[in-house]
Amino acid sequence: MADFTGNLYSKVLGMNTAVRIITPKRRNHNGPFRAVYLLHGLSDNSTDWVLNTRCSLLAQDYDVMLIIPEVQKSFYIDMAEGAPYFTYITQELPQLVETLFRVSPKREDRYVMGISMGGYGALRCALTYPERYAGCAAFSPACDIRLVMEACRMETPMMPLGEVMGIVGREVLEQFRQRPELLAPYDLFELARRQDANPVKPRLFVTCGTEDFIHQMSLNLAKAMEPLHYDFTYLEWPGIHEWYFWDESVHLAFEHFFGPSSAFNPYSLEGRKRGMQR
Repeated sequence: MADFTGNLYSKVLGMNTAVRIITPKRRNHNGPFRAVYLLHGLSDNSTDWVLNTRCSLLAQDYDVMLIIPEVQKSFYIDMAEGAPYFTYITQELPQLVETLFRVSPKREDRYVMGISMGGYGALRCALTYPERYAGCAAFSPACDIRLVMEACRMETPMMPLGEVMGIVGREVLEQFRQRPELLAPYDLFELARRQDANPVKPRLFVTCGTEDFIHQMSLNLAKAMEPLHYDFTYLEWPGIHEWYFWDESVHLAFEHFFGPSSAFNPYSLEGRKRGMQR
């Protein structure tokens, strides 16, 4: 297994930016790898997935390459007063990775997954460009932009208001309550509705802990998806907003998209589904 940690120069961002690449030792074939993009959360960077989960074991077992970029606190958005991270993640980074590494450029071989802020980012990537991603997994996603914005205007905000202003702009921050249409460009529920008529749609897999402080966002997402025509799976079980929950979640997502592993797996997708039915 190869573990590459380094910097890529991004023309879109106008700077060097960190990326981590996990490449498994080949066992089954010599063709290009399937790619899984792992997106970090608000307080994380490109190292946290490897430090806090067993994702490198999943890469080896499922013969996939993991690409773990870094986007600071951008919410995976082309920022109003900052860098265009969404363009970087969805357009430039895949081109760079597919040029530098032996990774498949095919839609059926490209997946995106993320936690919290990265869960929002993963869903936004897959719903904006369904023709580019076969599947998307979001774990404890900050997926309801209205509730995110409300949390940023609380007495103890989710993010400092200056940072929020840099992401969405002053007008959105100050007027979204009076003018909810300002949130439309960032609204995943509206994006999913707009793409529902598209015959090409990614498979979606979402998990959230029932004690997570943003659990309601996942419930709202699941409700919004009910009348739509997506291959959408939502699982919840006791848990909070932390890496123990996300380590299990990423194992279940890999099984969901790629089938049972060849190694002993302490987590069971069918077991979790049965647990929800009790």
